[in-house]
Amino acid sequence: MKNPYEPDENPDDQLNRILGFGERSIHKSYYPELQKTILDLKTAEERYYNIFHNALNGIFQFDPQGLLLDANPAFMDIVGYESMEEAQKVTGDMVGPLFNNRKELLEIIASLRNEQKVEKRVVRIIRKDKRLIWVSINAISVFDKSGRMIYIEGFIEDVTGRVEHEESLKKMAEELEALVSEKTRELEEANRKLRVLSNTDALTGIANRRYFDEILDYEWRRASRLGHSVALAMLDIDLFKYYNDLYGHLAGDDCLRRIALILSAHSRRAGDFSARYGGEEFVLILPGFEAGPAAELAETIRSSLESLGISHKRSPYGFLTISIGVAAGLPGSQYSTPEQLLKKADDAMYKAKRQGGNMVVRAE
Repeated sequence: MKNPYEPDENPDDQLNRILGFGERSIHKSYYPELQKTILDLKTAEERYYNIFHNALNGIFQFDPQGLLLDANPAFMDIVGYESMEEAQKVTGDMVGPLFNNRKELLEIIASLRNEQKVEKRVVRIIRKDKRLIWVSINAISVFDKSGRMIYIEGFIEDVTGRVEHEESLKKMAEELEALVSEKTRELEEANRKLRVLSNTDALTGIANRRYFDEILDYEWRRASRLGHSVALAMLDIDLFKYYNDLYGHLAGDDCLRRIALILSAHSRRAGDFSARYGGEEFVLILPGFEAGPAAELAETIRSSLESLGISHKRSPYGFLTISIGVAAGLPGSQYSTPEQLLKKADDAMYKAKRQGGNMVVRAE
């Protein structure tokens, strides 16, 4: 393609033509200065031509009605048209046919009219081959002295690769976030199960000694704050060693599980808490109970085991029995610490065993 700025006439003739003298001559004394001015203009025009035609980004110019006035080869490559003439056939209605989203087009038009510019606006456009691509648009509105818009000019850059890469990264981040969230839930569930396991007696399925100590301390502090009493019932299977020796440890384990079920069945209120204290000993926390009602509940538990009639030939009763000690009081008034309350219940339990077992004894 021939550079339109390349001279093709005699410099003198060109100078006369540009200055509008036609065949008339101008004084030779003006030649050096005028020729330098013309040369500077030609140099600037050639520089613009080279920038315009060799730019990697698409450069465009539209009139206010959307007619394509000019565009460089890079613009044609981006939109997929082979020539200006071909592109001009589809660029009415403010280049509407190029836009995939009509709303985005209207927003760009509004920005050009109100703010007179659009900067780094990323939108999808439709190429001639119907392929959707992402482009970044920078454009300004040019007005005449009267404030009338003359044309719109700017450049576009194909950023499809960048946008797709960003979307891929975003998708990966979302998938990673979902995976992390899922793994976090799994970890929380695993930790919950671990806490349950660490707080549970493996044989009986009720709370273990460690968890009992934690709950007793909590209920003691709560009762102290609210000003109500706390009751404890300590249980021990009578002559359990003889039972194991006679019937075997599997039968003994079954007895422990049965007693745990009886305790759970009678710990129905919110706050009631039963645990295996160790060996054949169990404990029951009864927040808000006085000694009398706690002893009555303990008696119900004792009789529930008795009613099962679990054979124990080494027992004077002929069946499996338990001894229960009960203690209750106000924190800070009758007892200074939960350990004192626990010792009172334990002492009452051993008193019951010394008196023959199969009974409930209240702490003095």
